Amino acid sequence: MQTPAFPQDELRRMIELCSLHILDTPAEERFERITRSAKHMFDVPIVAISLIDHDRQWFKSRHGLDVSETGRDISFCGHAILGDEPFVIEDTLKDERFFDNPLVLNAPFIRFYAGVPVHGQHGYRVGTLCLIDSVSRQLNDRDLAALRDLAAMAEAELQASTFLQTSINTKSQLNSILGQITDGVVVIAPDGIMKTVNDAVLHLFGYPKDALIDQHLSFLIPEFQHKQIQKTTNQGIELTAHRADGSSFQLTLTIDEVTIDRQRYFTAVIHETSQQRNVEKKLKEVSSLLQTVLDGTGSYVHVRDVDGHYLYVNKEYEKVFQCSADDILGKHFKEVLPPGLIQHVQDYEYRLSKHKKEFQTELVVQRPDGEHIYLVSHSVIYDENGILTGTSGVGIDITKLKTLELEREQTLADLRTSEERWLFALEGSGEGVWDWDIVENKVQYSKRWKEMLGYQVDEISDAVEEWSSRVHPDDREMVMAAVTENMAGHTKSFMNEHRFLCKNGSYMWLLDRGMVVKRDAHGNPLRMVGTHSDISQRKKLEHIKNEFISTVSHELRTPLTSIKGSLGLLEAGILGELPSKALGMIKVAYKNSIRLSKLVNDILDMEKLMSGKLTLDLVPLDFVSQIKESIETNASYASIHHVRFRLLNEDPVFVIADENRLQQIFSNLLSNAAKFSRPNEFVNIRFSLEEQYVRVFIEDHGDGIPEEFTSRIFDAFSQANGADTRRHEGTGLGLNITKRLINQMGGDIGYFSEQGAGATFWFTLPLHQA
Repeated sequence: MQTPAFPQDELRRMIELCSLHILDTPAEERFERITRSAKHMFDVPIVAISLIDHDRQWFKSRHGLDVSETGRDISFCGHAILGDEPFVIEDTLKDERFFDNPLVLNAPFIRFYAGVPVHGQHGYRVGTLCLIDSVSRQLNDRDLAALRDLAAMAEAELQASTFLQTSINTKSQLNSILGQITDGVVVIAPDGIMKTVNDAVLHLFGYPKDALIDQHLSFLIPEFQHKQIQKTTNQGIELTAHRADGSSFQLTLTIDEVTIDRQRYFTAVIHETSQQRNVEKKLKEVSSLLQTVLDGTGSYVHVRDVDGHYLYVNKEYEKVFQCSADDILGKHFKEVLPPGLIQHVQDYEYRLSKHKKEFQTELVVQRPDGEHIYLVSHSVIYDENGILTGTSGVGIDITKLKTLELEREQTLADLRTSEERWLFALEGSGEGVWDWDIVENKVQYSKRWKEMLGYQVDEISDAVEEWSSRVHPDDREMVMAAVTENMAGHTKSFMNEHRFLCKNGSYMWLLDRGMVVKRDAHGNPLRMVGTHSDISQRKKLEHIKNEFISTVSHELRTPLTSIKGSLGLLEAGILGELPSKALGMIKVAYKNSIRLSKLVNDILDMEKLMSGKLTLDLVPLDFVSQIKESIETNASYASIHHVRFRLLNEDPVFVIADENRLQQIFSNLLSNAAKFSRPNEFVNIRFSLEEQYVRVFIEDHGDGIPEEFTSRIFDAFSQANGADTRRHEGTGLGLNITKRLINQMGGDIGYFSEQGAGATFWFTLPLHQA
């Protein structure tokens, strides 16, 4: 749906509308007569005289409509007032601007629309006389002439009105509108005396309202010395004004004539230009700096201000759109681009200004050598105060890529023809194969698939429930989530391990792999295929291995604690001073006992995590206090490596976590950062808020992570290389345990690294919602 744009003269148009004193007034026969005549003349179910207010369209007269107003953003009349000619949509379902409009899809089910603008006494388009039908139809020249005549009658009634609504209510509405306008607006008498001002004037000049009313306009703008007020051109007058604090600024003054309560007044619109000029100056400086760089790229680049005027284009833009930067800078894009592109660009600019979010579109540009397709990245530009000042676009020619995509589609089509042979090969591999027709909701299960479960071929139907009902209840949510994600197109394929019910009532362990292999033109899944592999034996061996590790670790902990304690006493000299050689051996043994104890503790932690036996006490925690406590705890270890910790921000934040395990996470990451940093460097700790999470960064200044190690950095017993392991002692379990703990607390962990410049590990935790 395309939302109607605001006319360039929207402020004056709204003032004209309010001066009619007609909004929200009761029905009147003189208007009812016109709509009733139009209904009979054109034989349509709905006729209305619609007035376009700031954010709504209000019907002064209506036949065939139950509501008195609708939103301006979905109105047809909002489009009609953008021009003076009749606005006719013969079939809304064939018009890309309206086919998905709520008034088309729902009551009154508009299929045909014809509207002629009606004007106020100063010529501004304040509304329409419109015809609406639920079937498509056409109007000939005679029909259009008759519709114009009826609109002229409605317009005459509007301009000659003496309305029931009081002047006080009208002024209240006018003041409400003026309060929403960011530019300063002053209503002045013909002799220049100020009668009312909006809040923007008070903010801009710094005066209270009482100090301005009944003063001459020159009180605010000394350069304006006209005794009798006159209209200015649309460009206005550039002047200098002074604020109450004595500071000066540049402005543009635009004056127009209005009638309020049948009296002649003028509106003075004051637009501050100092900030705009500063922004333009800065953008020009940036433009000069970027010119050399951007002219060398193969992508076209443009920068425009918030009104759509060019501030910068690079050489590639000149080449693509066959223009010169010298000719187009300062011009509106409507003056530069081919007619076929203007509406597209206008839609993009409106979307940027409304949502203020980056997005990408594809744009087709006709060039001398044929059509080129560009992937355009649209973004917004803010100044240092966070105020929107412009937009930018970067276009990359993806014509060749699109050609490759078509070739890829052909290749995929060829691959699909060999699916049956692929399935046959899988059948021979001993794996169970399933093929799901999503449209029919039926599944073909291979002979091997049924035999794995203990069934004969004819004992299982082709119902989806034959598969879904056999998934273990504890695994079902995980399995269904993986299938749903793949069907939605969020993953290329899925793979998981889960338990599956057999014919004899027992559960077997399966490795389940699958993917959508066919979609319709809209991306909806049509067919999914996959395999089931029996991994029960592997799971049994893993269980035996884990039980063995757990048992051995528990049996080692008690004697190891005794040995470590005894060695510690010997090293401390409890039995007297030892010979130097013996003391050296005791120290080595004590150090290795500490390392072995940590390994046993890590193995026990990992066993609890893998078996699901680790219970977490998740409570709200002061995040900064936790970081400081961990820094204090690990400071002595860092001093061994001649490294110091530094917390870069201390904004109050509360997270949901287990306090002991959070300290374990920090200890693992901080100790790693300390031992891998170069001497006399800082380890920086900082964090940021991201919606419902906090993300903490721990940055070291070491050699970085070797590229060949990145794929297994979070694996158990994983370390970089032999030499590095000897230099930086560790069990190889710390990061694996850290990742499992963070995941179990609802967070995530990752890192980024640059060879020779160090590594930064990050993790997230849920915020406490007070």
